[in-house]
Amino acid sequence: MMEEELMDRIFKLENELKSTKYLVIFLILMFIILAYQYISVQQKNTISVEMVRTRGLVIQDQKGNDVILMGYPIPYSEARKRTDPVDGFLMVDKNGNDRLFMGKAGTLQVNGELFNRIDQGWGYMVNDSRGNERGHFSMLDSLNSIILGMDYPTGEGIMMVAQPDNAFIVINADTGGTARERIVLRHEMNGTEENFIKIGNEQSKGRVIIRASDMEDPSLIYRKMDGTENDLLR
Repeated sequence: MMEEELMDRIFKLENELKSTKYLVIFLILMFIILAYQYISVQQKNTISVEMVRTRGLVIQDQKGNDVILMGYPIPYSEARKRTDPVDGFLMVDKNGNDRLFMGKAGTLQVNGELFNRIDQGWGYMVNDSRGNERGHFSMLDSLNSIILGMDYPTGEGIMMVAQPDNAFIVINADTGGTARERIVLRHEMNGTEENFIKIGNEQSKGRVIIRASDMEDPSLIYRKMDGTENDLLR
């Protein structure tokens, strides 16, 4: 009798185990089906954008601060100290200063003050931690000139220009003296070719001038402190 009860219990346990096995298999299949449907829906809901048209774009950092402004003009942002409109791409630092700009050149900041440019061409501008312009690479349409400038905090330091018929490099001193210009290297091709180098100091822009042209012999002019000149080649 006990053997029959034991065998009966074993038989029931075997049946329950089979049922549990079938249930587990069913649940695994249901999970696979649901996962497949979820992935299919997610793929259908994925937006594929080939072109975006907008008037402005603001990109924020992880803390929600505006750091990149793009537009024509750029959108207004409370994170930016300056409020003058500019057209293009602008990066703003954590203090609200304009640091990097690419687009149509607007005003420039020197010693905290804004100034209008001679020509609002197109270019790439870099500012220091106070927002003052320290470098630029620009195309001036009205003069058909390409310019590369590197500035002191107080003004122009080095300027390189290439335009029709002439090209030149100017190096200025960072001083409050009467003459900022120190070195000029210039090439001109206006009917005749002329090349010259001019070296100066705080007292005079042209203490030494070297000149060579198609119209006259080369010259090396030395200007003394009293203002008199000597041509060392003649």
